[in-house]
Amino acid sequence: MWAQRVPTPSAAHPGELLDPRGALEHVLPTGAVHVVFRLGGSPLRVLDARGRETRVVGAVVGGPRASAYVKDVSGAEDLVGVQLRVGAAALISPGAAHALADAHTPLEALWGPDAERLRAQLAEEPSLVRRLDRLEAALLSRARHVTLRPELAHAIALLARGRSLADACHAANLHERRFRDVFTDAVGLPPKTFARVARLGRALGALMDPTPSLATIAIEAGFADQAHLQREMKAITGLTPAVYRSRRPRHPHHVRA
Repeated sequence: MWAQRVPTPSAAHPGELLDPRGALEHVLPTGAVHVVFRLGGSPLRVLDARGRETRVVGAVVGGPRASAYVKDVSGAEDLVGVQLRVGAAALISPGAAHALADAHTPLEALWGPDAERLRAQLAEEPSLVRRLDRLEAALLSRARHVTLRPELAHAIALLARGRSLADACHAANLHERRFRDVFTDAVGLPPKTFARVARLGRALGALMDPTPSLATIAIEAGFADQAHLQREMKAITGLTPAVYRSRRPRHPHHVRA
């Protein structure tokens, strides 16, 4: 969980001011679901790979994605958010997680009036720590009604680390076809798609260090070779490893456009 307060000009340090109007950011996929409470009145503005724009106001659920999207980060807004553990989307959505995939959904569509009620409570709370406490309490109250099979959680962890689909099916004690259905309902992405996103995620962390060679990063992350890494990264994010490194991201999954 995290909380952000818009800094005042006098409190902001050089180089840490909010991005200027019109600034955009590539958000690279993680395979996880996240929820962000926007405590002001400005909408979240996102663009998909085809340039189609979506605007969402208030509390927003970012579903799991197989590719990057572009976000407008020019607006000044207090935020409180959480990234859920992969497979825990049931904390947010009573239905299958794949209904949230590749989209930003108003939380109100899932929680009804409770979403705006919690957002208003977070906005009224001046303390960042207490905002996080409130959000945690709200999620814990829902967690009592949600169960994730331990064997499925183990299978998800195996795929995230680069183990084979066969290993994950064995851990979940399910045949591949049934495993695919159960996994997609819980995670929001099919197993092979999630594994592809997770493999790229392992490479992104290494790419932030300018020292290792692309060939070394590719092999250690689970790619066949450097060319395979370059093709996959371009296909999923729209960026090459060289461009990614040149933009010196502060976070592996957030890169200025």
